Amino acid sequence: MPKNQIEMDIHLTKEDWVKFNKFVQRKRQKALKGFMGGFYSSWVSGLVLAVILVILYRNMNDWHWPTALMVTALFSAMIGLFLWYMHRLQTAFMPSEQGTFIGKHHFVFDENGIHSEGEGYNGFHNWKVIKSIERGDGIIVFFLDTAYGYLFPENQLRNLPEFLNKVNQLRAYQPAKASPSQ
Repeated sequence: MPKNQIEMDIHLTKEDWVKFNKFVQRKRQKALKGFMGGFYSSWVSGLVLAVILVILYRNMNDWHWPTALMVTALFSAMIGLFLWYMHRLQTAFMPSEQGTFIGKHHFVFDENGIHSEGEGYNGFHNWKVIKSIERGDGIIVFFLDTAYGYLFPENQLRNLPEFLNKVNQLRAYQPAKASPSQ
C-alpha cells in the first residue's frame, strides 16, 4: 500500500443506516430551526394559544367543555396517526439485504479522492465534492450532499484519530504544479 493512501473494508448493516438516518434528520432539523422551527416551541406556542383562548371564552356562556375535549381528542388522534405514518414511511425506506448499502464495502483514500467498491458498484469521488466530514452517534459521515454520503461506523475503524488525521492530510494535498519550460 502506498504511503499516501488508506485502504479499508467496512461492513454496513441496517443499524448503521438507522444511525445515519437519525443523524441526517437531526442535522436537517437544526438547519431548519427558527423561532417556530422546533417541535417543542411549536407545542408550547399552541398550549399558550389554547390558554389565551380559554381565558377569552371563559366569560362567554356558550363555552361547551365536552366539545372542546372532543376537538382536542380529534387533533391528538391526527397527530398520533401522522407520527405512526412517518414511522411506517421510515421503515419502508430501509435498505434491502439485496441492495448496495448493506454488506461489505472496500474503500481506498488517496490524494485524488475516495475510491469505493461494493456488491454491484464501483465508484470514485474527488475530494472537491466532499462537502463536510461530520462525526456523531458512533459514525463518521463524508457528506457528498445534504443527505448523501459515505458512512463509516467508528467501531470498525482501528485508530480513529489517526484515520481522521490522515484523511485531512489527503484532502489538503495539492499536487505541485509543473513549472513552465523555457
